Amino acid sequence: MFFRFAPAATAMEIFKSEFVPFLPDSIRDKAAYLRYTVSHQELLRSTRNDTVLSRYSLRQQELKFYFPSGNMEVAGIIRRSVPNMDDLFNSEYTSAAFRPLHYFFGLSPSFSFSDWQIIPDLAYAFSAFSDTVRVLKYPRSEKAAYNNYFFNLLPETFGDTLPYQYQLHHWQAGLQARKNSPFGPFFLSYRYKASRNMLTESHVNTGPYPKLAGPRESRILLGSDRHILSAAWQAGNFSLLSLEYRFTRIPLDWRHRIFPDTPDTLEIVKLAEASVKNQDFRAAFRYQNKSFQIETHAGGAFFRGDLFVSTPVLGYLFRILPISHQGTAEADISYGYLYSNAAYAFEAGPLCFRPRLDLYAARFYSKLMLDAQLEFGLEDIQFEQNYIHALYLIVPSLYGEIPLNRELLLYLNAEQVLPFFRTVYPEPEPQPPSDIRRYGGLSVEAGIAFRW
Repeated sequence: MFFRFAPAATAMEIFKSEFVPFLPDSIRDKAAYLRYTVSHQELLRSTRNDTVLSRYSLRQQELKFYFPSGNMEVAGIIRRSVPNMDDLFNSEYTSAAFRPLHYFFGLSPSFSFSDWQIIPDLAYAFSAFSDTVRVLKYPRSEKAAYNNYFFNLLPETFGDTLPYQYQLHHWQAGLQARKNSPFGPFFLSYRYKASRNMLTESHVNTGPYPKLAGPRESRILLGSDRHILSAAWQAGNFSLLSLEYRFTRIPLDWRHRIFPDTPDTLEIVKLAEASVKNQDFRAAFRYQNKSFQIETHAGGAFFRGDLFVSTPVLGYLFRILPISHQGTAEADISYGYLYSNAAYAFEAGPLCFRPRLDLYAARFYSKLMLDAQLEFGLEDIQFEQNYIHALYLIVPSLYGEIPLNRELLLYLNAEQVLPFFRTVYPEPEPQPPSDIRRYGGLSVEAGIAFRW
């Protein structure tokens, strides 16, 4: 089916949805089913002397169904995600709670006629929450000029509380066509994904300048538009070749929306503007029968991003000259990757177990340029650096099914991500040993399925 109705969206499944090409199912089970799954993912946990310093986790509930009827099939999914990231914004400077809820709905009917199978795909996801970031203290500098024209002006500009509201809307629409031929089935698919993130924050300026003092509000809009074109050929009964191209555009806009009064003609309305463009090229091969599967992927991507950012007017010099600082950044990033996985199903009486191993290796090349234009004698910051990073993932997992009768079964899945990341260039300086231990990447899920 167009949706992958394997076990629920584990960390590796989410990773693969972004970094590996789509592969249609070459072997499909025609039995109707209804599945309910609960899962827990331990994303990252930091401890010191058995004391938890921070912990990020994700809990999910998922309901999937598949129903074939003649020349038509219908598949769907409903998912509820609850991230636990209470201390994401907690530091010596800020404190905030962070408890979002995320919902996902997907529907994929399938129609067959003659040698064609047409599979449209529709999905929608949303999340919304609000909270307040509390500022415990503002940073300071050892240089008096930085304090006088920047850090000392922040408390009166923003205050000590920043209420905010966040909304996410994500849409997905696609169409897959499968055509039988003497050379084997061909697959063509097009998918469009769009997301809109909106963050609105408010604060009160308590400074001595009437033009600036009073309630203020700014809004950040971060969007994403992605086009995905895939082509695949099933060579023989078990082999599949796939090619994929992706183009993504990510705009960002951050600006003031509410001013105390008519804004000062010298006030900064647009606080940030950015544009990122990404192109991906991917190829994959899969061999799959009812008990064994092996996949090999290769691909590369190119990113180009530009950012402009500005502070609001923080105050005035001699009550005339507005104090504001601007900066720009440019980034060029490219990467290449290799990915493979292998799985084999064992049967022991009515029980079925499927161990699996995923291997991922990537190298990232980036060039970063920063140019900060600071006013009133502050030293401008100009920075340019090339980087090379390497990422390796080893992911063992085990999936098991326990049938209770002919129609009802329990299934369990456990997965552990072992990441290895290092900076190849420039060579990092040796770091002193740390007593902080970090652990994460574990996904455990259990579910029940009814088949008929």
